[in-house]
Amino acid sequence: MHEWVIMSFSLINTSATYERAMNLIFHDMINHNMGVYIDNTMVKLQSKSTYLDELYSVFKRMHMYNIKMNQIKIPST
Repeated sequence: MHEWVIMSFSLINTSATYERAMNLIFHDMINHNMGVYIDNTMVKLQSKSTYLDELYSVFKRMHMYNIKMNQIKIPST
């Protein structure tokens, strides 16, 4: 049996597959504290006091579904 470790973005329907997967995984967080757009996920700032809690909940969900981040896309401060 063959299983992809990463999604090859040279395939035709990968953007739609990625977005569908993100919508299923983060269905209760989208439009509340995060957004998903094509191949990016963004955590929204509701307030400074709850931002770390919201970020933690997104990272926890990513860990639960074994989602990895591309470090090249992580903005440096």
